[in-house]
Amino acid sequence: MKFVAIADLHSKVDPKKFRNLRKYKLVIINGDFTDYGKPKNYTKEVINEIGKERIFAVHGNMDTEDVLKEIEKQNISIHEKRKKFGDYFIVGFGGSNKTPFNTPTEYEEDEIYSKLNDLEIDEKTILVTHAPPYGYFDEVGKEHEQHAGSKSIAKIIEEKRPLINICAHIHENCGFSSNKIRIAKLPPATSGKAMEIEVTRKKKKKKIEEKEIKIKIIEI
Repeated sequence: MKFVAIADLHSKVDPKKFRNLRKYKLVIINGDFTDYGKPKNYTKEVINEIGKERIFAVHGNMDTEDVLKEIEKQNISIHEKRKKFGDYFIVGFGGSNKTPFNTPTEYEEDEIYSKLNDLEIDEKTILVTHAPPYGYFDEVGKEHEQHAGSKSIAKIIEEKRPLINICAHIHENCGFSSNKIRIAKLPPATSGKAMEIEVTRKKKKKKIEEKEIKIKIIEI
């Protein structure tokens, strides 16, 4: 299965640029369509250019309630939901943990953990979050000395072991970690980049099936 994921558009990317993503059967949008929900029609324009039939999305911390309502109306929201796609399941949680900036959509860590813990998450689950897990691609500050990720998302991943967590939010970092858990941190779409993700099966001895994940940063 090959798909593409984008995030952190912040109303700064021409929606027409996303037409190129129509070649994918699945496009995941990890939130921050906008800055404070403006302009009002931006989220709808992005969805129309890509085609809602191929999108699963969550909102970001810079998105307002109007953005969440729009993706719910378009039936592409996976916030606090579990959806099937092919042989896999996609679970989402939008917004972020608390920040110092009082952005539109932030949640307490207890709520993040409780909501995600109520959802079925297993080794066939692609976990889509706007915020990264604490300790993974979440360094901020002048010396990158502070971690801004969610401790609740990290705990859920450690306990439930999803196939992969795809996250965004911290613009300074992107990449892929496949040590104990697989984390794909997206580049911001404002940089003109997206991430192509391919999940393949490979059988080892005794017919034990493993999943191999390859990522590639692509131009939007």
